[in-house]
Amino acid sequence: MENKQVKIAIEGMGCKSCVAKIEKAVSAVQGAEGTVDFGEKTALITAPDHSSSAEALDAIRKLGYNVSVVA
Repeated sequence: MENKQVKIAIEGMGCKSCVAKIEKAVSAVQGAEGTVDFGEKTALITAPDHSSSAEALDAIRKLGYNVSVVA
């Protein structure tokens, strides 16, 4: 099965330690990985299915960030 990718915008990310917190939260979701671009305030989430992608976005929201799908 091929992994799906979704690019998201992240609001409220104020420092580079936020990047590590977000990437750690995403990696805690089984099968999901995230790469955060602090300069662009975006992340690329790679997950095996839509459900895992949604869980990864929820994990980021639980940290207090606003997220929206870009592409």
